[in-house]
Amino acid sequence: MATLEKLLEQAEAQKQNGDNNKLSETYRGIAKIFHKKKDRAKAQEYNRLSKEAKTHIPVKEKQINVSYNESLERIVEMPDNLEKVEEIKKILKKHPNWIGFNALLAQTYSLLEVFEESREQYEIFLQNYSGDDSINHANAFNNYANLLTTHFQEHDNAKQFYEKAIEVNPKDAKAHNNYAFLLTDKFQEHDKAKGGFDKAIELNPSFAEAYYNYAVLLSEHFQEHDKAKEFYEKAIEFNLKDADVYNNYAILLIEHFQEHDKAKELFEKAIELKPKDAETQKNYETLLENHF
Repeated sequence: MATLEKLLEQAEAQKQNGDNNKLSETYRGIAKIFHKKKDRAKAQEYNRLSKEAKTHIPVKEKQINVSYNESLERIVEMPDNLEKVEEIKKILKKHPNWIGFNALLAQTYSLLEVFEESREQYEIFLQNYSGDDSINHANAFNNYANLLTTHFQEHDNAKQFYEKAIEVNPKDAKAHNNYAFLLTDKFQEHDKAKGGFDKAIELNPSFAEAYYNYAVLLSEHFQEHDKAKEFYEKAIEFNLKDADVYNNYAILLIEHFQEHDKAKELFEKAIELKPKDAETQKNYETLLENHF
């Protein structure tokens, strides 16, 4: 989250540049901080300044903002990713400063598994990022971090961009979950990862993937098997259809709770979801041989 000092500096720069659209948003952010500080007078003052700045936004600029948002909504709803790429390219040719579309193009390339092109578009986004706090920009940082750690094994860089995503949008449960998973999986920062999973679940109490990741961490690194069992149940309750969830939960039940009947059901569900998984099949056969 941007600090009060940073927002005041942004406001001054935006005021000097005549950027009334961003100035209005910045004033609103300052008002929120004063509201949290219970300084009602200051909050009201900056809310008033925000409204005044908005009234001075030129008609042409308002039209551009509407055009930007309408174009973004239209592109996001397109079902075909190849067509989406071509449409985004047309928009960027006409509006090269609309960096949100670079981020969207990068995400679309990732979905198409064209990872080098995806990275190139994220880099263009970063080169032109002006520091404004936007949820769309926070998503871009999170998605770029996902790309870096999953497809380029650049875990240090990914860590940096997850942190930036959380700074820009502290309420992004996905970013907290992804960051925590990276911390435990690649940096062995297990205590810090616990805090990240806690925050993700606090922000989204039905976040199945966070419950699963947290369950693995608790079982493997903290021997908190009862809590891990609870979180496996939560992951399944919230419909995480991942064979690994059922396989790993079954192993936990066998090793620490001797609940063989339920483990058998879980292995069968895992095999249903992923029939060709040799590890799960082997675990299932071992269970049958030893206990049935």
